[in-house]
Amino acid sequence: MVPIWFHWDGRQIVLGSPPNAPKVGVLLDNSNVALTIDRDEFPYHALLIRGIAHIETVEGVTPEYEACAERYFGEEQGREWVENVRQMFTQMTRISVRPEWVTQVMTPYTCVYIDTGEHRVLVNTGAGDLGALAAQVFRVSTTRRPLRACCPKT
Repeated sequence: MVPIWFHWDGRQIVLGSPPNAPKVGVLLDNSNVALTIDRDEFPYHALLIRGIAHIETVEGVTPEYEACAERYFGEEQGREWVENVRQMFTQMTRISVRPEWVTQVMTPYTCVYIDTGEHRVLVNTGAGDLGALAAQVFRVSTTRRPLRACCPKT
């Protein structure tokens, strides 16, 4: 499993990947998926999201991927990173998921997955303020579950 960045645009979670990446091969357009986004600081929380993945191949680098690079690396280093990516790939796969179901749980884990039912694809953490992201995702999802579950620490 390889980490991948994500971007929340206020309506959907967007991921970018090279078209030939293994994770792209297991996701079909309109697939039901589950995402988990967590944070790695105490108290540990995870945002569990279910929705339908929309897959498209675009020319160049997606704007959401560019935003992720700047968020993780800072403005200058983010731009340099994106330029290097542009030199390696002429296209990018854009994976977008609009939340249909969401809940937030306490968890000791720091992994993030896209779960297609048969495959689990690791996604990078780094949601920043998970509480603010959770509030936004709850607003756009069609089914919501409040914070109720708690996972035991291992």
